[in-house]
Amino acid sequence: GSAQLLRQLMLDQPTLVDAKAYSPERLQNKILA
Repeated sequence: GSAQLLRQLMLDQPTLVDAKAYSPERLQNKILA
């Protein structure tokens, strides 16, 4: 589901800083956009 996509996107971030920069809401907006 979307939860897995969010986790995958966060894991795919090159650094932990980038992962923290993307909140679940922002990731959802990116996917829906």
